[in-house]
Amino acid sequence: MDLLHDLNKLYNKQKYLDRYGSSVVLAIIIFLIFFTLTSYFTMMNQIAPIRSDWVNQRCKPSIIPFAGIINPPQDGTSPFEYTQKNFNGCIQTILKETASNAMAPLQAVINLLHKFMMGISKALQAIRELINRIREASAAVMKNILHRILNIMIPVQEMVIAMKDLMSKSKGTMTTALFTGLGGYYTLKSALGAIYELMIAILVALAAAIVILWIVPFTWSTASMATTAMVAISIPIGILANFLGVVFQQASSPVPEAPSCFAEDTLFDVQNLGEKKISELTPGMYLTNGSRITAVLKLCAKQETMYNLNGIKVSGSHQVLYKDKWIHVSEHPFSNKILNFEDEFIYCVNTTTKRIILNDTTFLDWDEITPKAFEKLGQGISLSSIHSYYNNGFIKATPIELQNGKIVKINELNIGDVLKNGEKVRGLVVMSTEGMSFCEFDTYKESIIIGLGKKNAMTVPYHNIVSHYEPRLYHLLTDNGTFEIEGISFNDFNDNIDGYLK
Repeated sequence: MDLLHDLNKLYNKQKYLDRYGSSVVLAIIIFLIFFTLTSYFTMMNQIAPIRSDWVNQRCKPSIIPFAGIINPPQDGTSPFEYTQKNFNGCIQTILKETASNAMAPLQAVINLLHKFMMGISKALQAIRELINRIREASAAVMKNILHRILNIMIPVQEMVIAMKDLMSKSKGTMTTALFTGLGGYYTLKSALGAIYELMIAILVALAAAIVILWIVPFTWSTASMATTAMVAISIPIGILANFLGVVFQQASSPVPEAPSCFAEDTLFDVQNLGEKKISELTPGMYLTNGSRITAVLKLCAKQETMYNLNGIKVSGSHQVLYKDKWIHVSEHPFSNKILNFEDEFIYCVNTTTKRIILNDTTFLDWDEITPKAFEKLGQGISLSSIHSYYNNGFIKATPIELQNGKIVKINELNIGDVLKNGEKVRGLVVMSTEGMSFCEFDTYKESIIIGLGKKNAMTVPYHNIVSHYEPRLYHLLTDNGTFEIEGISFNDFNDNIDGYLK
């Protein structure tokens, strides 16, 4: 009974397909066979119209399975392969249409964004065209303004050139007139001087004759008359002498003083370097006596009278301390004149103490600042600050024109060179730039840079301080005390301090 119960229970739980599955499968097979046969015969009945409209008919569900039979391939492909190929193509077409419909909203958004960006692009292009038109208009206005300015400046420039030419011609005319007047002045002075000397000679001869006449007793009357005549002649001669002394007294160009220098083998005690010849010294070196060298000068020794004082070869014009007085070496009782001095050059230095001590003998340096001269410099100035207050110099690249037209740098000049206007170089100076300012001067060719002390005043155009530095400056000593750089006349090195001591 239990077994029967279980069997009934088992059969009672069966579902539809468990009971009738075979019938359902059989029905489906019969349906498919019927569908296939129906489709086949339908297709075969309508094969001609389908072939003629194959493009539109090939993707219909009733046509797809028989594509290889309805439209047999002509390229050797089997009907099954063609049917598969047609199926894939139809699937892709259907998917393409489906995807196209699905992406239509996105495509619409993209088209809208495209139109928006194209609008922005057109707006930007319009702005660019507007800016371009403004730029072209501004360029046209500026070009017009520049042309008008140019039309004004060219005549102004021509006027300036004409005025400059006129000033140059006037300068030449005035120079010619000045030298002509100076020549006439010297001629008149020489003529009057010759007349004066002739009259003096006549008076001397007359005085000698009067003396002789007074010696002889019987000629005293003649001597008395001659004495009266001599007195009468002496009065106008005295007036003429006073006239010549007052009217023709002038400050002519001074004859260059004899250089106060030492022989090139003179030894100096240099800190940390031992003994060095004066020709080997450079600005900035410290001597063992505590002074620092501020400048080194090299001069021509030709026709210079040299003396030997305590084993030191020095020029006779150099000042030396003797019994608390400054005298020339040539006046020193222990100095001996050197008869055959053969050195080509002699040297001197400037120091911060303004003194040079050699072999227990004290000399002045080149500037020769005696206590009396130091008083003229005024208060607030020390010996050590004289260099940084009163000196000036030129950088090594400063161009100097020689008489032959050649242009050389100032540090390349040689003693004996003849400059543009006939000045002869008799000394070269190398100095320290400590405490100086660098200034720029405009010339008609190019600017030149000069180092100036705090109180140095130069007779040149106004200068501007520039940012420049060089450890050395250079200067010259000439036979007439001046030289020219790029059309500007400068006083030589001696005027740096002498200009304040006159």
